[in-house]
Amino acid sequence: MNFKVKKPVTQLCRRIASNVTVMKYRGAAIHLHSFTIGCTPAGQLVKPHQHGYYEGIWVLEGKGKNTGNDDKVLEPAVCDLHMPKERHGWMAQENVLRLGIWFDVMPAAALRADAGRRMRYLVREPLEALLQEAQSQAGGRRERMTARVLLLLSPLLELLQWPEIDAQSEEASEPDNRITRLVDRFFEDNMTEPLALRDVAQQMNMSMPTLTRQVRAETGKSVMHRLHEMRMKRAATLLTNSESSVKEVAARVGIPEPSYFCRCFRRYFGRSPRQFSKEQPEMPGQL
Repeated sequence: MNFKVKKPVTQLCRRIASNVTVMKYRGAAIHLHSFTIGCTPAGQLVKPHQHGYYEGIWVLEGKGKNTGNDDKVLEPAVCDLHMPKERHGWMAQENVLRLGIWFDVMPAAALRADAGRRMRYLVREPLEALLQEAQSQAGGRRERMTARVLLLLSPLLELLQWPEIDAQSEEASEPDNRITRLVDRFFEDNMTEPLALRDVAQQMNMSMPTLTRQVRAETGKSVMHRLHEMRMKRAATLLTNSESSVKEVAARVGIPEPSYFCRCFRRYFGRSPRQFSKEQPEMPGQL
């Protein structure tokens, strides 16, 4: 990686994400959640998953391919847009360096009927300019970084169908950009999957120790303990408000083995799933 910057790229990406929070585009508010540059080693598979937010991905170096229904090759200058709740996965055929930007659009915008999800866009030069700006100490740096991030996103934003914006709805509050919020959204979007800490760290573009340390600092709990709590509370909701069997509920919260699910549920709530369902107790608070 030959970016012409003095500070580590990871540090600069975090600085960009923390300083550039809300951008305006066609009257809508673009909320930046994450800005990451990371390397995926050759042969590594990123399992199919989905997000509740928009995701822009640029291949900077190397080659890979999408998995599932779309097996097209990923190579430098190829840019993908993943819509909210769109399931996707990929595999690195060579060492792949990628830029990933996670963002929300308020109010939400749909994909244009005549637009694809992929395009070619030479991102290297504007990306280097943004990283240079991130290490600058000159006044007005935040405004310039915001403009450069919007420049990177603009080709993808043009793939969206923009709704008419009510003037009263243009101002939107900034979202909580803590890493725990992103982790929780990833859990919610992929609750049915048998997730491991490695899978979560991969999506957050962090090492497992760094992710664990940050989530514990913000919540006092480990990443996987937080996932376990969310699964148990989702299971309690399903048992109370649906006709699903214990086996079906277990599968819907990512624990495909019913006997193990029952043991986990009993340890958490002090009673079996069947007892819980019959009693229909008051629901616990959400995380």
